[in-house]
Amino acid sequence: HGNATVQGTFAANGTLALDVAEGFTATTGDTFVIATASGAITGTFDAFEGFDLAGNQAFELIRPDQNTLAVRVTDDATAEARGFINGDPFTPQPALPDSTEDIQADLLEGLVQGVRVTGPATAGQTPEIATQARIAETVFATDLSTTPTTGDVFVTFEQGLTLEGGSTVSFGASTTAESRVTFQGAQMVDGTGTLLFERAEGQTNASTLLTAPRLAAGERVTFAEGIEIAGHVDIAAQGNPLDSISVLGTLRGVAGSTLTVNGLDNDGAAVTIDGTEGRVLLTGDHTETVFEGTGTLGIASGTEIRDVTFGLTTRLGDDDSFGDRLDVDGGLVLDQATLEIVSDENESSLVDFNGAQSVGGTGTIHLIDTDEASSTGSTLRLLGQTDLDEVLTFEAGITLRGEGQIGANSSNDNVRILGT
Repeated sequence: HGNATVQGTFAANGTLALDVAEGFTATTGDTFVIATASGAITGTFDAFEGFDLAGNQAFELIRPDQNTLAVRVTDDATAEARGFINGDPFTPQPALPDSTEDIQADLLEGLVQGVRVTGPATAGQTPEIATQARIAETVFATDLSTTPTTGDVFVTFEQGLTLEGGSTVSFGASTTAESRVTFQGAQMVDGTGTLLFERAEGQTNASTLLTAPRLAAGERVTFAEGIEIAGHVDIAAQGNPLDSISVLGTLRGVAGSTLTVNGLDNDGAAVTIDGTEGRVLLTGDHTETVFEGTGTLGIASGTEIRDVTFGLTTRLGDDDSFGDRLDVDGGLVLDQATLEIVSDENESSLVDFNGAQSVGGTGTIHLIDTDEASSTGSTLRLLGQTDLDEVLTFEAGITLRGEGQIGANSSNDNVRILGT
């Protein structure tokens, strides 16, 4: 039987039609995987076709886990009751019975799996997550927190997490201790709510939010559109270089804190940046992501972007917290935005365009020199990757302004400016 493999998130919608071969036979309970996704499977189908089988048998759609879609052989009555056969062609998929157990607890410790945490066991308290806790297939329908005191708090999430009703998980910190959060294996963080990483006075290191492989290379952790990550935290995909993070919601800076993110791959979808109060900073590699929002998005030294769109003010090299070099591969798009390349008395900022490509859309690249006396200014440079003549093109909607240098590293290569 056929089986679709999706790198990233699989969003179910429309009609799911099965083409069952003539003479097909099966036994009740037989299960056939029809799709797997490295990120997660979300959404619902609107209708089903081809689910009725010979005799008193039919398929029903099941989801064995966050990353797998399958059909299972059942009887006609069960399939009909759940809307898979004998329904209107556009009958929505019925909601499966909710088997999640509601619990109230003051402390989550050890393995916590398949439950909905609705509040504390003791009135007036906020449920706390203990160090070394493993949270799997769990729903948080209330605010929770961690409280590092004498040492770091380590928390691992597996097989998906859902935040309900705008709940906030506050990961605490102290002067010498932080929260270390790991999402292990491909999964989805769904629902609506906030993962808030607090900063303590005198804190030396940021808390961390890391992804770690569970089974194979190419796993992805996806934070859904309703999820906000905020505060003083370093976010990164660790382990296999093929692993990635997809953030479809919001990254929000908090006053006095810095949120850094490394390894975003949104498959062309947008992440919302809120840099109005605190810093949000790109580090490492980012692929096929649209950055939109408000405030300013910072870029750290050594960051590499591939097929990226900036839809808000983005800045490289404005002080010690931002870097001075950006590598661009596969093109760059500005969507009514300004990319600021800042040099000062301490550093000269450089943007390397690796290979032939274009800068498109509508916006401005502003080369800023804050110390004309000693700085050599900012540079936009084409680095050819082959022996052939290569061209870096700034399209008609792009304005280049300020003080600095624009050119190619090789005399065989050229820069074409079609804008202003």
